[in-house]
Amino acid sequence: MLKYLGLQKLNKNVNITKIIQLGGVGQWISIRGRNISNPIMLFLHGGPGAVRRYYDFQLEKIFTIVNWDQRGAGNSYTNEVTKESINVKQLLADTNELVEYLKKEFNKDKIFLVGHSWGSFLGISTVDRYPDNFYAYIGIGQVVNGRLNEEISYNYTLKMARKHKNNQAIEELTTIAKMEDGLYCNGRNGIHTERQWLYKLGKGNHIKINFYMIFNYIISNKIFPLNKVIYRKGLNFSAESLWGWSDNVDLLNQIPQIKIPVFFLTGQYDYVSTFELVVKYYNQLEAPLKELIWFKRSSHAPHIEEPIIFYKTMNRIRNIANNEFSKGI
Repeated sequence: MLKYLGLQKLNKNVNITKIIQLGGVGQWISIRGRNISNPIMLFLHGGPGAVRRYYDFQLEKIFTIVNWDQRGAGNSYTNEVTKESINVKQLLADTNELVEYLKKEFNKDKIFLVGHSWGSFLGISTVDRYPDNFYAYIGIGQVVNGRLNEEISYNYTLKMARKHKNNQAIEELTTIAKMEDGLYCNGRNGIHTERQWLYKLGKGNHIKINFYMIFNYIISNKIFPLNKVIYRKGLNFSAESLWGWSDNVDLLNQIPQIKIPVFFLTGQYDYVSTFELVVKYYNQLEAPLKELIWFKRSSHAPHIEEPIIFYKTMNRIRNIANNEFSKGI
């Protein structure tokens, strides 16, 4: 196995970037860590198509971290990917195929699965279907109910616009106000308008930039090259192909039980995947072990906004999972 991965027996570091076949098309993955014996952590990015690879030099000490540009996104945006193949069913199949690939290549029985935003829907749907593959599931900015989410987010943004007496925001938000059961009357344009004002007027960007964040950002851009033009093409391609994916998502009724430990990492100011619904889902969810972890200075991306606390949280989750399984991880 070590020889196949291009590693020396005495070198425990892992640094692999490659294209692998998932669902019949080539897709980009990166695998990084300080010790090949550490557990695997697969990170599912948001969007759809919003590739934001996760990097943390500290976290690589305790996990082997796998980043994946999902089908049609980032460096996985190629001519061989058809619009018809960008659908929830196929993305879930790709996710499971990647998990099986990682288990086989690293001789692991289970891995940790982390999903952010859109990736949290892929993640929780995957652990619901294949619980035996995972030590634990970690949902960041967890998607719960698409339609209810938009109603809550919109009402909050309009409230903030009135609070700040921003007439332009009030006018534009009022224009898209005709929502039917959580759906904007003008589709993608409506949600883009709402999100634009949410980030301008809400508390999503209130955290101060710190050295840790800057360091991770600079290093990640160097080790995970991504052409900006390709990124934008993949983002638009994925968003258009999967538009409406959340319309019928209702985890409260669709996934009332998970058979493995579940951790929700939630920003106190998250109105993209609204924290109110995460709390409601957490209280209802049946799981052998569950925990709702608040990030009090974050909005939709606590792993980026509060990286030190995120590292400490993931280290604790790793230790909890280790205690849960008698053979260790």
